[in-house]
Amino acid sequence: MYDDLSLDTLSSLGDVYHPEVIFTDPVGSYQGLDHLDAYFRKLLNGNTDNTFSIEQLRFRENDGFVTWRMDFTTPRLNRGRRIVVDGASAISVENDLIRSQRDYYDLGSMVYEHIPVLRNIVRGIRTRMAL
Repeated sequence: MYDDLSLDTLSSLGDVYHPEVIFTDPVGSYQGLDHLDAYFRKLLNGNTDNTFSIEQLRFRENDGFVTWRMDFTTPRLNRGRRIVVDGASAISVENDLIRSQRDYYDLGSMVYEHIPVLRNIVRGIRTRMAL
């Protein structure tokens, strides 16, 4: 499903996620397949070329950790040019479906640095913190 994530592929969410999934990322937390579907639909509206590549996958019994790279294009950010974000997910599985997922990624590099008004503010904060 994530190989070519789009509004069209969201129909397969139920093949991957548990009906009572708890999905959390830097934007918010969503419980249940319907809420996750609505969240993804909002995110993907107008986006093109959304892909995820799995870098590492570590599982022990029903819990695991995945590192990934998200690659997407949206006319709302970065003047419609490609954005690449690295992230990781902590995943719990029940009955071969993802029961909970917590995504970790830099929201600044995904969103804020691509909004002209915020770009310089975020970069300034990063520069000050790096000293």
